[in-house]
Order: sequence, then structure tokens, then C-alpha cells
Amino acid sequence: MDSPLLPHAVVRMVAMSNGLPPTERPTCLELAALRAVVKLGTTGMAAEELHVSYHTVEWHLHHLKRKARVRHLHQLAVLAIRWGWLEVGELVVLTQPPTPSSRGRAARAAKRTRTNGNST
Repeated sequence: MDSPLLPHAVVRMVAMSNGLPPTERPTCLELAALRAVVKLGTTGMAAEELHVSYHTVEWHLHHLKRKARVRHLHQLAVLAIRWGWLEVGELVVLTQPPTPSSRGRAARAAKRTRTNGNST
């Protein structure tokens, strides 16, 4: 995928954003975590790509959000584009939520089994 199309709202946010760059520069690992998450769409997939734990990716994103003075990942992505940390072509646009992990599916299947077992 060369250059995904961004939703109009995100393009507007980038154009309207007047956030000043943070005084602290991001580390290479923080930027790698951000790039992986926006490229792959989920923290779990980014963790697998970077060969680190889910919590490590979350930690790096937390620090980046603190440096950028934002609360949400989409805000961070918008400012990262504005500040040159990310290119628009690095973003992924999900048309539907990512599929849940097998762990999540197994937990839901076990819950359905317990529920069905209790009703008979």
C-alpha cells in the first residue's frame, strides 16, 4: 500500500493543528513504536513487529504523548505528521476494527460454553 487515503477529519485536524513541537526530542525507540502502531493499526501487532512486549510499546507511546502534551494516539499522529516525525504515507486507515487476538476469541468461546452449559 503506497499512500492510503486519510479520512477528511484527520486531514482537517492536521491543517488546523497549531501545536508547538515539544521541548524534549523523541527517542528512536519511541518513534519506532509510533511508526509501527500507525503502520500496522494495533499495539499488539506493533509489539510483534518490533519483537517487544505490548506494554513496552504502550510505555513508549505514553512517553511520546506526554512529550507532545496530548492524551490520544490520533492526536499524537496528527502532530507527528505536522512536526515531521511521520509521513502521511506511513498511516494505515482501518475500514473495520482489527480482528481480535486468538486469546480474546478463546475467552469469548469459553464464556459462551459456560453460558450454554448453565442453561441446560
